Amino acid sequence: AVKRALKSQRRFVVLAMPTGSGKSGVGLALLRQSPSRGFVLTSTLALQDQYGTTAPWLIDSRGMSNYRCLAARDAFRRFFPRRPWVGCDEGPCRSEFKCDLKEDGCTFFDADREMRRSKSVVTSYAKWLSSRRFANGLGAAPLLVCDEAHHLAHELMSSCRVEIPAWALGKTRRPRSISQWKQWGAAKAQFLKTTTEDPERRLRHRPLMDKVEALAYMDPATWAWEQTPRGWAFEPVVPKLLLPLLCGQEQTKVVFLSATVTPDVLALVGIPREDMDVVTFPSTFPVERRPVYCLWTARVDYRTSRADWLYVIKTMDDIIDMRLDRKGLVHSVSYDRGADIYLRSAHRTAMVLHRRGEPVGDALARFDTMRPPAILVSPAITTGHDFPMRRAEYQILPKLPFPDTRSRIAKARIEHTPDYRDQLTMQTLVQTAGRLTRSEDDQGETFLLDNHIRWFLRKAERFAPQYFLDAVYFEDRDIPRPPRRL
Repeated sequence: AVKRALKSQRRFVVLAMPTGSGKSGVGLALLRQSPSRGFVLTSTLALQDQYGTTAPWLIDSRGMSNYRCLAARDAFRRFFPRRPWVGCDEGPCRSEFKCDLKEDGCTFFDADREMRRSKSVVTSYAKWLSSRRFANGLGAAPLLVCDEAHHLAHELMSSCRVEIPAWALGKTRRPRSISQWKQWGAAKAQFLKTTTEDPERRLRHRPLMDKVEALAYMDPATWAWEQTPRGWAFEPVVPKLLLPLLCGQEQTKVVFLSATVTPDVLALVGIPREDMDVVTFPSTFPVERRPVYCLWTARVDYRTSRADWLYVIKTMDDIIDMRLDRKGLVHSVSYDRGADIYLRSAHRTAMVLHRRGEPVGDALARFDTMRPPAILVSPAITTGHDFPMRRAEYQILPKLPFPDTRSRIAKARIEHTPDYRDQLTMQTLVQTAGRLTRSEDDQGETFLLDNHIRWFLRKAERFAPQYFLDAVYFEDRDIPRPPRRL
C-alpha cells in the first residue's frame, strides 16, 4: 500500500483497506517515507490522539479553541470575569488588541510556528479546512493523507457550518429564505462594525461578527438552513463545489485511506475517476469468520405494523437463544427502538440498555463486567468502538441504518446529491459489520433483520467494498447455527 501510493503518478490515490488491516500504520509510513512535507487528516480528535500516541514524532495541530489564552488569564483578565478558562479563539488578539504573547509565549501561536517548521503533522479535517477557508492554510503540503476518507463529503460541508444564536436576531423579523438570511447577515455585520467602538464590547461581539460575515457570503442556490433548539444553522449542500478547500489547485498528492471508500464515494465530492489511482486490498480475514446474514423477516420503517415488529424481535430472540454461551450486540438505530426492544425481548434480563443521555462509555463499562449471555443494546456503537475476541461474537441489526433525513439541510443535500443518502447508509452498514472481527483468528457474525436490505444492496452495491459483499449471505428460512465459541 505504501509503495503503490508513493510511486503512483496520479494526483489522487485511493487505498481501500479492510477494517483491522492497519490503515493508521500506512498513514504514518507514508509520512516517514515521503521526502517532502506531509499531513494526516483525521475526522475526530480521538483519532488524532491515537496517531499522536502511536507516533510521538508527529506534530499535533488543533483549532484555536483547544489552546488556553494566557493573555485572557493575565493581562486582559478584566474582559473575562469569572471565566477560569478562555480559548485562544476568543482571545484579545482576535479583536485587534495588541498582545505581547503573540510573538512568543502564546500557547496557540507557539504551537502554530512549531507546526509550520515540522515535516510531519497530524490535524483534523475541521482545522485544515477552516485554515484554508479563512486564512492561508497551514503551509506547503506536497502530501496529504486523508484518513476515514468516506467522511470527506460530510467534513467538507460541516466545516462551513454557521450557527446563529436565537438572541442575535433581537426584535428583527425572522428571515424566511436563505436570500433573506444573507441580506440580514450583511446588514448585521455592518451594524456591528459601526456600533462597537468600545474595545470590551468589540471583543464580546467578535464571535458573532465572524458568523454574520460568513452568512453574507453564502450562495443561496447551494446553501440550506434549519431551526435548531438554540437558534438557526446554515450549511452548504453541494460537496463538489467545496473540493478546492481540501487541496486547491496546488500539485498536492492526496492519499485517501478508508475501509469503506470507493470511487463512487469520492465522485460525490467531484474527484474525476480518470485522476484516481484506486488500489483495493482484499480482506485477510476468512469470509467464514465474518459472515453477514440477511434473514427474511419484515420491512422495518415507520410504517411497520406492530405484528411485524414483534416478529423481528422474536427472530432476534431466536438468534440469541442459540448463542447463550457468548456476548452480543444489538444496534438499535435509535434510542426509542432500543427501549422498545429491551421492553419486549425475552432476554431483557441479559441486556444492557444504553439510554438516551447516558455516556456510551458507561454502557460499555457495564457490558464488559457482565458474563454471557450479555447483550448490549445501543444506537451509538456503529463506529469508533471495537469488540474483538470474546468481548462480542455476534451482532444484530433489526433495522437498516438509514440516516435521519427529516431536517431541511439533509433534504437539501439529497436533492442536490441524490446518492448521498445511499452512500451514508452503506458506509454505516459496512463500518458496523467490521466492529467484531479484528484479526485473522477472530470471528463475528452479523445478522440483518430488515427486508429493505434486499433492494438496498442492489441499488447501492457500488458504494460497498468487495470484501463486504463477499461475506453477505441471504437466509430465507433457518437461522444459521453458531460457530464454535472462541
